[in-house]
Amino acid sequence: MSAAGGHSQIPVMRPQLPATADLMPFLQEIDRNRYYSNHGPLYRSFLRELDQTANFPVSSSILVGNATQGLTSVLRVKGLAGRPYCALPAWSFVASAAAVVEAGMQPYFVDVEEDTWAYSPLALRDMPLDKLAAVMVVAPFGQSVPLQEWDEWSSLTGIPVIIDAAAGFDFVIQELEAYPNLTTVVSLHATKTLSSGEGGWLIDFNKDVLRDALADGNFGYLDGAIGQTFGHNYKMSEYHAAVGLASLKTWDMTRRRFAERFNKMVEALEPLPLSVFPNPSKPSFISSTFHITTEVPADFLASELLKRGVLTRQWWGEGIHRLKAYTHFPRGDLSTTNKIAPYVLGLPFSVDMTDGEIARVRDAIAEAFYVHAMT
Repeated sequence: MSAAGGHSQIPVMRPQLPATADLMPFLQEIDRNRYYSNHGPLYRSFLRELDQTANFPVSSSILVGNATQGLTSVLRVKGLAGRPYCALPAWSFVASAAAVVEAGMQPYFVDVEEDTWAYSPLALRDMPLDKLAAVMVVAPFGQSVPLQEWDEWSSLTGIPVIIDAAAGFDFVIQELEAYPNLTTVVSLHATKTLSSGEGGWLIDFNKDVLRDALADGNFGYLDGAIGQTFGHNYKMSEYHAAVGLASLKTWDMTRRRFAERFNKMVEALEPLPLSVFPNPSKPSFISSTFHITTEVPADFLASELLKRGVLTRQWWGEGIHRLKAYTHFPRGDLSTTNKIAPYVLGLPFSVDMTDGEIARVRDAIAEAFYVHAMT
């Protein structure tokens, strides 16, 4: 599709998974094994290589069909019975809250900090802890969260803490240590930096938790028998494991390319009156998205950029608490979320974004700022 000036549109995201030729050795192995699902050889190989990449102890994780299922499963396994709420940030993707509801709990929305877009245990100081079944902490767009603080808080309160690190593969393999009170779930969706096409990686250093989560995602099979617990079907297929194995082989190169493109975007946008998330002056972890905050409303900026062939997205909208299906759930003071959300916009970003595309994005934003100033 053509845009203004005869240019094609720049998509907000252009995922790049392994090519057919890179997948072929793994697909041929599937043909030889004649094993297609149910935790087969490629599943086990992918899981082992993920643990090794992160320097985790052996058998520290399992793989699931997708990250939302992983969150649901671990909430079922670790959530405290008889308590109605799971605290989570209102500033997140809807999947976080969907997992809470699917696990049989009610979301209790809390606010985030303006500079990190995450929250610390201080945000729960006024909450009725005796009603909390669990706490979900979201790593915003793949950036780190205070793991040690949350691990200590969980130990002190006895309330399980789940880290929703959907976009945080890079953060997890660099920073996640053996925190005994935390469970972490990473998305391996096609839009993420490390992908199996679709899938999730559930990490916990308690083998009993992993055993129960594995049973929950495999029809309740536990210790070789079916029906000892309620269960569902959350398994990762051998085909998705094949994509994951091929992706992992080029991870170092993929990470370098994402980091280089991020730095190039930051350099191009530096003259403009906007803030970049994550803050380039602070330690950050690569993500497949790129966000800016401006004094111009995001919906106005998005409309003007679209006229210039630049697609954008408000990935988290204005908060889960404003979505029709979730407006009735309880929440605390959300003043920071309500303040920042209308001014956050996701720009085009991909591992192979060209210098020319980056320049077009910069010029389109500059023109949109001018139009806003003139209205």
